[in-house]
Amino acid sequence: MGKRTGLAGMRRDLRKSGKESVFKAYCEEMSRSGITLFRPGDLKKYFRENCAALGAAGYNRFVSDAVESGILQRRTFHVLYAGKTYYTSGYFELKSDFEKMLELAAAVYENGYFSHFTAVYLNGLSEQIPKVVCINTEQKKSGYYNNPEAARKALTDEKIALAFAKDKRQSGFCAEEFDYRLLRVSGKNTKNSGVFKRKLGEFEFRVTDPERTLIDVTVTPEYAGGIYSVLKAYQTAAEWEADPVLSVDKLVRYLKRIAYIYPYHQAVGFLLDCAGIDRKITDGFRAEFEIRHDFYLVHGSAMNRDKRNLVYSGRWKIYAPRLLFEQYQELFG
Repeated sequence: MGKRTGLAGMRRDLRKSGKESVFKAYCEEMSRSGITLFRPGDLKKYFRENCAALGAAGYNRFVSDAVESGILQRRTFHVLYAGKTYYTSGYFELKSDFEKMLELAAAVYENGYFSHFTAVYLNGLSEQIPKVVCINTEQKKSGYYNNPEAARKALTDEKIALAFAKDKRQSGFCAEEFDYRLLRVSGKNTKNSGVFKRKLGEFEFRVTDPERTLIDVTVTPEYAGGIYSVLKAYQTAAEWEADPVLSVDKLVRYLKRIAYIYPYHQAVGFLLDCAGIDRKITDGFRAEFEIRHDFYLVHGSAMNRDKRNLVYSGRWKIYAPRLLFEQYQELFG
């Protein structure tokens, strides 16, 4: 996640200073790179590389001196019911609580990336700062996904209806700090499709791009505030239609690369229509995929077992909540 660099070119000059000024300079250098929270492993690596300049008797003494002098603060964060110790520099306190939670998540799940409603906000698809920080750590590729085409061929309308009549199982919160919750999503293996690096201030992290974000929140709207919030994100993205920021071609590429078993392309296409994307563009999107099965926009027994709660789009062969989509009558029939 966040980049963690050593002092490299600074070492020669720093060795002329006392150990406190050496480590203080290191913290200042890290803060300029956006890093103000350190795992014990980060500090051990730094100590090994700079022990001569630090002049400390050992690693434990070095950390104790740094805490006693106020350069570092020792913190215990409770992640998955276990307390984990991290160290923060004074610059950590200058960040907003949201930035602090992002940095904590990046330290806890170094190989993860921010997704769902967190990515909706970070990509400018919503102005609402999320109270839940979502970080995705992809699963290893399993045998179930080795032949997605065969799995798709085994799908029937009845199997889809049964699956979507059930409430979707959700991940549990793994931490709560700074009045924010941290939610770890163990997502499908996508080989990090649509994941890129960006910055908030000077803090560098990984996050899904707008197209991948729209796909994620369509698949699991529960992690984005529900289908109402998802539609708003699509509508905001539709305002970029004439701008290369949003690419429908990229949506097609990601969907084909990720190769979902269920036909989520029907839900994505339906939401693009609802958001007001030009019909010629969504016609082109539709032509890229098979539209074989009836599908559902949301999970839930209360919704999908009673068809009176739903409206049906023949164009996308999808059932959608009646109360939400009555305003889009031209899409149904």
